[in-house]
Amino acid sequence: HPYFAEDGRLVRYIGTTLDVTERKEAEAALQTSEARLRHTLEATEAGIWEWDLATHANTWSVGLWRLYGLDPAQGPASAALWCDSIHPDDRPVIEAIIQNAVSRGTGFTLTWRVAGVEPPRWLLSRGQPQHDVVGKVVGYRGIVLDITARQQAELALRATEERLRQALASDLQVRTAQLEAVRDIGLELTRELDLDRVLTLILQRATALLHVP
Repeated sequence: HPYFAEDGRLVRYIGTTLDVTERKEAEAALQTSEARLRHTLEATEAGIWEWDLATHANTWSVGLWRLYGLDPAQGPASAALWCDSIHPDDRPVIEAIIQNAVSRGTGFTLTWRVAGVEPPRWLLSRGQPQHDVVGKVVGYRGIVLDITARQQAELALRATEERLRQALASDLQVRTAQLEAVRDIGLELTRELDLDRVLTLILQRATALLHVP
Protein backbone atom coordinates (compact mmCIF):
# COMPACT_ATOMS: atom_id res chain seq x y z
CA HIS A 1 0.00 0.00 0.00
CA PRO A 2 1.28 3.55 -0.68
CA TYR A 3 2.33 5.70 2.29
CA PHE A 4 2.05 9.49 1.94
CA ALA A 5 3.63 12.28 3.92
CA GLU A 6 1.56 15.11 5.46
CA ASP A 7 2.21 17.31 2.45
CA GLY A 8 0.83 14.61 0.16
CA ARG A 9 4.12 13.35 -1.15
CA LEU A 10 4.43 9.57 -1.76
CA VAL A 11 7.31 8.51 0.42
CA ARG A 12 7.08 4.72 0.55
CA TYR A 13 5.09 1.56 -0.08
CA ILE A 14 4.14 -0.81 2.66
CA GLY A 15 3.50 -4.41 1.73
CA THR A 16 3.92 -8.05 2.69
CA THR A 17 5.62 -10.94 1.02
CA LEU A 18 4.24 -14.46 1.30
CA ASP A 19 5.94 -17.71 0.45
CA VAL A 20 3.45 -19.44 -1.87
CA THR A 21 5.75 -22.28 -2.84
CA GLU A 22 3.63 -24.94 -1.16
CA ARG A 23 0.45 -23.63 -2.74
CA LYS A 24 2.01 -23.56 -6.20
CA GLU A 25 3.39 -27.06 -5.70
CA ALA A 26 -0.06 -28.26 -4.60
CA GLU A 27 -1.67 -26.65 -7.65
CA ALA A 28 0.90 -28.28 -9.95
CA ALA A 29 0.37 -31.66 -8.27
CA LEU A 30 -3.40 -31.30 -8.67
CA GLN A 31 -3.04 -30.46 -12.36
CA THR A 32 -0.76 -33.47 -12.84
CA SER A 33 -3.20 -35.73 -11.01
CA GLU A 34 -6.12 -34.48 -13.11
CA ALA A 35 -4.14 -35.02 -16.31
CA ARG A 36 -3.26 -38.57 -15.26
CA LEU A 37 -6.88 -39.29 -14.41
CA ARG A 38 -8.02 -37.91 -17.76
CA HIS A 39 -5.51 -40.04 -19.66
CA THR A 40 -6.45 -43.12 -17.62
CA LEU A 41 -10.14 -42.64 -18.36
CA GLU A 42 -9.44 -42.21 -22.06
CA ALA A 43 -7.20 -45.29 -22.17
CA THR A 44 -9.70 -47.49 -20.33
CA GLU A 45 -12.79 -46.27 -22.20
CA ALA A 46 -14.26 -44.88 -19.00
CA GLY A 47 -15.96 -41.80 -17.59
CA ILE A 48 -16.91 -40.45 -14.16
CA TRP A 49 -20.08 -38.82 -12.91
CA GLU A 50 -21.63 -37.12 -9.87
CA TRP A 51 -25.29 -36.80 -8.92
CA ASP A 52 -26.63 -34.37 -6.30
CA LEU A 53 -29.83 -35.77 -4.78
CA ALA A 54 -31.03 -32.40 -3.47
CA THR A 55 -30.62 -30.37 -6.67
CA HIS A 56 -30.69 -33.33 -9.11
CA ALA A 57 -27.65 -31.75 -10.75
CA ASN A 58 -25.44 -34.12 -12.75
CA THR A 59 -21.76 -33.66 -13.56
CA TRP A 60 -20.15 -35.79 -16.29
CA SER A 61 -16.59 -36.09 -17.48
CA VAL A 62 -15.96 -35.33 -21.15
CA GLY A 63 -15.55 -38.99 -22.07
CA LEU A 64 -18.89 -39.90 -20.56
CA TRP A 65 -20.80 -38.03 -23.26
CA ARG A 66 -19.16 -40.14 -25.95
CA LEU A 67 -19.84 -43.38 -24.08
CA TYR A 68 -23.51 -42.45 -23.81
CA GLY A 69 -23.61 -41.56 -27.50
CA LEU A 70 -24.60 -38.00 -26.63
CA ASP A 71 -23.43 -34.53 -27.60
CA PRO A 72 -22.91 -31.82 -24.96
CA ALA A 73 -24.80 -29.51 -27.31
CA GLN A 74 -27.97 -31.51 -26.53
CA GLY A 75 -28.19 -29.80 -23.15
CA PRO A 76 -26.76 -29.96 -19.65
CA ALA A 77 -26.00 -33.33 -18.10
CA SER A 78 -29.10 -34.77 -16.45
CA ALA A 79 -30.68 -38.02 -15.33
CA ALA A 80 -33.36 -37.63 -18.00
CA LEU A 81 -30.78 -37.24 -20.76
CA TRP A 82 -28.92 -40.30 -19.51
CA CYS A 83 -32.13 -42.37 -19.33
CA ASP A 84 -32.88 -41.49 -22.94
CA SER A 85 -29.49 -42.96 -23.92
CA ILE A 86 -30.32 -46.36 -22.37
CA HIS A 87 -31.76 -49.10 -24.57
CA PRO A 88 -35.56 -49.17 -23.99
CA ASP A 89 -35.48 -52.84 -23.02
CA ASP A 90 -32.94 -52.13 -20.26
CA ARG A 91 -34.50 -49.00 -18.75
CA PRO A 92 -37.04 -50.62 -16.37
CA VAL A 93 -34.38 -52.76 -14.71
CA ILE A 94 -31.93 -49.86 -14.43
CA GLU A 95 -34.54 -47.54 -12.92
CA ALA A 96 -35.62 -50.19 -10.40
CA ILE A 97 -32.04 -50.83 -9.24
CA ILE A 98 -31.35 -47.10 -8.77
CA GLN A 99 -34.61 -46.46 -6.91
CA ASN A 100 -33.90 -49.37 -4.57
CA ALA A 101 -30.32 -48.20 -3.92
CA VAL A 102 -31.35 -44.59 -3.23
CA SER A 103 -34.15 -45.66 -0.87
CA ARG A 104 -31.66 -47.76 1.12
CA GLY A 105 -28.68 -45.42 0.77
CA THR A 106 -26.49 -48.13 -0.73
CA GLY A 107 -24.20 -48.41 -3.73
CA PHE A 108 -25.21 -50.02 -7.00
CA THR A 109 -23.85 -51.70 -10.11
CA LEU A 110 -25.58 -51.32 -13.48
CA THR A 111 -25.12 -52.98 -16.86
CA TRP A 112 -26.97 -51.78 -19.94
CA ARG A 113 -26.89 -51.23 -23.69
CA VAL A 114 -26.69 -47.82 -25.30
CA ALA A 115 -29.77 -46.95 -27.33
CA GLY A 116 -29.47 -46.63 -31.10
CA VAL A 117 -26.03 -48.23 -31.36
CA GLU A 118 -25.45 -51.30 -33.54
CA PRO A 119 -23.72 -53.56 -32.80
CA PRO A 120 -24.68 -52.96 -29.17
CA ARG A 121 -22.37 -50.99 -26.92
CA TRP A 122 -22.43 -52.35 -23.36
CA LEU A 123 -21.68 -50.13 -20.39
CA LEU A 124 -21.15 -50.89 -16.70
CA SER A 125 -21.48 -48.31 -13.95
CA ARG A 126 -20.69 -48.52 -10.25
CA GLY A 127 -22.02 -45.80 -7.97
CA GLN A 128 -21.20 -45.08 -4.33
CA PRO A 129 -23.23 -42.88 -1.95
CA GLN A 130 -21.76 -39.60 -0.69
CA HIS A 131 -22.59 -38.48 2.85
CA ASP A 132 -22.78 -35.16 4.64
CA VAL A 133 -21.31 -34.45 8.08
CA VAL A 134 -24.19 -36.19 9.87
CA GLY A 135 -24.05 -39.29 7.67
CA LYS A 136 -27.02 -38.52 5.43
CA VAL A 137 -26.71 -39.60 1.79
CA VAL A 138 -26.63 -36.41 -0.27
CA GLY A 139 -25.53 -37.77 -3.63
CA TYR A 140 -23.75 -40.40 -5.61
CA ARG A 141 -20.43 -40.57 -7.39
CA GLY A 142 -19.34 -43.27 -9.79
CA ILE A 143 -17.58 -44.52 -12.86
CA VAL A 144 -18.77 -45.91 -16.19
CA LEU A 145 -16.78 -48.51 -18.17
CA ASP A 146 -17.20 -49.71 -21.74
CA ILE A 147 -17.49 -53.51 -21.37
CA THR A 148 -18.54 -54.25 -24.95
CA ALA A 149 -15.52 -56.47 -25.65
CA ARG A 150 -16.14 -58.48 -22.49
CA GLN A 151 -19.83 -58.92 -23.26
CA GLN A 152 -19.05 -60.03 -26.82
CA ALA A 153 -16.55 -62.58 -25.48
CA GLU A 154 -19.10 -63.91 -22.98
CA LEU A 155 -21.78 -64.20 -25.67
CA ALA A 156 -19.35 -66.00 -27.97
CA LEU A 157 -18.44 -68.39 -25.15
CA ARG A 158 -22.10 -69.13 -24.45
CA ALA A 159 -22.72 -69.79 -28.14
CA THR A 160 -19.75 -72.17 -28.25
CA GLU A 161 -20.97 -73.99 -25.15
CA GLU A 162 -24.44 -74.36 -26.67
CA ARG A 163 -23.04 -75.76 -29.91
CA LEU A 164 -20.93 -78.23 -27.92
CA ARG A 165 -23.94 -79.27 -25.84
CA GLN A 166 -26.00 -79.85 -28.97
CA ALA A 167 -23.17 -81.82 -30.59
CA LEU A 168 -22.81 -84.03 -27.52
CA ALA A 169 -26.55 -84.56 -27.36
CA SER A 170 -26.63 -85.50 -31.04
CA ASP A 171 -23.70 -87.88 -30.59
CA LEU A 172 -25.44 -89.47 -27.61
CA GLN A 173 -28.54 -90.05 -29.71
CA VAL A 174 -26.45 -91.72 -32.40
CA ARG A 175 -24.69 -93.94 -29.87
CA THR A 176 -28.02 -94.87 -28.29
CA ALA A 177 -29.44 -95.82 -31.68
CA GLN A 178 -26.38 -97.93 -32.40
CA LEU A 179 -26.66 -99.78 -29.09
CA GLU A 180 -30.34 -100.38 -29.69
CA ALA A 181 -29.43 -101.84 -33.09
CA VAL A 182 -26.97 -104.20 -31.37
CA ARG A 183 -29.70 -105.24 -28.96
CA ASP A 184 -32.09 -105.95 -31.81
CA ILE A 185 -29.46 -108.08 -33.54
CA GLY A 186 -28.96 -110.01 -30.35
CA LEU A 187 -32.65 -110.64 -29.94
CA GLU A 188 -32.90 -111.85 -33.52
CA LEU A 189 -29.91 -114.13 -33.18
CA THR A 190 -31.12 -115.73 -29.96
CA ARG A 191 -33.91 -117.23 -31.96
CA GLU A 192 -31.56 -118.81 -34.45
CA LEU A 193 -28.15 -119.37 -32.85
CA ASP A 194 -26.76 -120.77 -29.64
CA LEU A 195 -25.94 -118.38 -26.78
CA ASP A 196 -22.14 -118.44 -27.20
CA ARG A 197 -22.46 -117.53 -30.86
CA VAL A 198 -24.86 -114.72 -30.00
CA LEU A 199 -22.55 -113.24 -27.38
CA THR A 200 -19.58 -113.36 -29.75
CA LEU A 201 -21.45 -111.53 -32.52
CA ILE A 202 -22.79 -108.90 -30.13
CA LEU A 203 -19.33 -108.28 -28.70
CA GLN A 204 -17.84 -107.89 -32.18
CA ARG A 205 -20.60 -105.54 -33.24
CA ALA A 206 -20.35 -103.42 -30.10
CA THR A 207 -16.56 -103.21 -30.37
CA ALA A 208 -16.83 -102.01 -33.97
CA LEU A 209 -19.41 -99.37 -33.02
CA LEU A 210 -17.28 -98.03 -30.20
CA HIS A 211 -14.47 -97.39 -32.63
CA VAL A 212 -16.67 -95.43 -35.01
CA PRO A 213 -15.51 -91.76 -34.88
